[in-house]
Amino acid sequence: MNLITYRHLLFDEEFERIVYCIPPTCRLSMDGFIKELEKKCNYLEVREGPPSYPEVSGISHTLLILDDQYQDMFQSLNMQVLMSRDSHHKKISKYEAKKFFPYYFCVLGVIWTCQCLQEKGRYGNAIWKNSYYWVFFNDRSDMHFMSRTSSSICPQKNSRLFHMCFRNLAENYPEQRPYILVDNNPKSLFKQVSVISHIFPFENEEGKKDNETIEPLFFATKTSKK
Repeated sequence: MNLITYRHLLFDEEFERIVYCIPPTCRLSMDGFIKELEKKCNYLEVREGPPSYPEVSGISHTLLILDDQYQDMFQSLNMQVLMSRDSHHKKISKYEAKKFFPYYFCVLGVIWTCQCLQEKGRYGNAIWKNSYYWVFFNDRSDMHFMSRTSSSICPQKNSRLFHMCFRNLAENYPEQRPYILVDNNPKSLFKQVSVISHIFPFENEEGKKDNETIEPLFFATKTSKK
């Protein structure tokens, strides 16, 4: 919901199409949520199941959101091509020093959600490796996977890095659902930081939302070389 609501803050250009793909059996149960999304974006396209390649491989600026479609994704050559070729080459990087996050002028952006980080498939590894940004929630069942990922991005091989980030968030922001974003972009602005949280505006002390202010949290993972 926040991604759609604050898209004008997260991307430099407005998408011409936002395609939201849901599991075929979930349309009725997600009807209320979809109606709320449509209020935030009146050109939202909702479809059941993953799209065909021609539907999203055109030249219009498209944001493709695959909600809980990972089992089909990891077995699909078309999805692997979208992730490894189209979503990388159909964009122009735009970095602005005054902003906290690398923004993209996208022709095709792909966002996908996964309920099980241990899920495997024929093209699963390729899809994971071509995902520049990962968002993790504090799910105990995924701790083993997150520990290995933590070790791989931290020069000190610290498998508890993510755990410490979640503990910090829980202690200092108990009213917020903790999550971390891992920046795997090789052209990232912040070479010393690869773990971020609070990338959306949230309620201030008065209980009002400041729709134009983002105050991200950065967790350093690398030490500077002098």
